[in-house]
Amino acid sequence: MTLTTGNEEAQMLEKNTNELEIIKAINDSKNSTAPGIDRIPYEFYKFLMKEYEQYRGNEDNPTVKKVESIA
Repeated sequence: MTLTTGNEEAQMLEKNTNELEIIKAINDSKNSTAPGIDRIPYEFYKFLMKEYEQYRGNEDNPTVKKVESIA
């Protein structure tokens, strides 16, 4: 079975994904499921995003280590 996509769908798939789209996808994902073969559940990614939000904006505080967004 061969799957084909139209030109419009192909162009949409070639677009870069932005941070807001990734955050929305993680937040909208059902808990107790895993997105990949590593079987790390979505709750882990949601926890990391919550931790990131706590540290964001505190870069000048010397006790806060640099934290990157998972998105």
